[in-house]
Amino acid sequence: MRAGRANRVAIMTTERRVVAIFGLLLAIFVVRYFVDTPGLSLVFLPVFPVVLAAFALGRNAAIVCALLASALTVIVQIVSPGVTISTEAQVVGGVFRAVVFVGLAILVSIMIARTAALRRQLADAESEVRELESLRDALTSPELPAVEGLTIATSYTPAEGPVAGDFFLVSPSAGDTVLVVVGDVVGHGLTAARRASFVRATISLFAEHTNDPMAILRLANAALAEREPGTEYVTALCAIFAADRSTVTWASAGHPSPWDLDRGEPLGIAHRCLPLGIDRVLHGQATTTRLAPGTGLLLYTDGLPEARTASRVQRSDLFGEQAARDTLRRLRGASPQEIVSALRSAAVDHAHGRPADDLCLVAIRREAQNAAQPQAA
Repeated sequence: MRAGRANRVAIMTTERRVVAIFGLLLAIFVVRYFVDTPGLSLVFLPVFPVVLAAFALGRNAAIVCALLASALTVIVQIVSPGVTISTEAQVVGGVFRAVVFVGLAILVSIMIARTAALRRQLADAESEVRELESLRDALTSPELPAVEGLTIATSYTPAEGPVAGDFFLVSPSAGDTVLVVVGDVVGHGLTAARRASFVRATISLFAEHTNDPMAILRLANAALAEREPGTEYVTALCAIFAADRSTVTWASAGHPSPWDLDRGEPLGIAHRCLPLGIDRVLHGQATTTRLAPGTGLLLYTDGLPEARTASRVQRSDLFGEQAARDTLRRLRGASPQEIVSALRSAAVDHAHGRPADDLCLVAIRREAQNAAQPQAA
């Protein structure tokens, strides 16, 4: 009912505009018929209703108005000629005026259409930016749960340019264990951020029912393959800390292995499998590493070793794994907060303050005494 009323109002508004614009056109030629004299240039007055028709009624109405103006110009010249001119001159003048009026109608209509398209693009871009900001806040939320026996610090640095799909997750898991995940979606922009959000939510859901990191990755892979078969892939590292925090069991889907927090060396032997989303069945194996009190590990995305300022640079221009390891070793025994802050500063400085890729870091250290101190940078 409301839609029908709105349609009737729109029709009435359009009818009023038609009457007003074409009434103005006829009024111009009535005035010209009675008062036109050489020098007044009243012949140019039809430009106004033509332009108004383009703005208010669209291209077709503007062209009709332009043709009607051309016809009325010829009629007025025949009925009440201001000066004596030949028939051939009248025909030529009428054709030229028709070309000018119709061309003006088309040109103004094109400009209006382009302006409207630019406004729609701007509105879409603003909407996309708002959604990207919302997704990025969810994917890398600095709010971490309190975890008994572990000190955790996170850091997220957005790239200079389109938003990428890096994410992390710290969440309770089945059996009083703790889940820590770092992931990276291939690609940039809203599509990558949406895919990252889906994978993160899926992993969080499955972690409530199992504390096997390889099983969690398999389930997430199946969900992603079913939802988006054949699209870009997602790398992820899933780590489960035991209830007593004495061990960490981790599995990698195409993601770099975690590093020892003090030595900067990979933990154990990596049994890396394919990234998520490539194959419907994920084959891999988890690795278990003992954690002595005071030791820890670092999870990161490739924005750390590959920190750079441009998409195409020489390998030697990247920040590099060795520089990251050297930074860790200089901070031996430091708190997770100090470590992620130092690594972030070193990588961003190497990229001259304009990193070309997102940088996501999660540092975890087992406490000598049970103390939950989640931190974020």
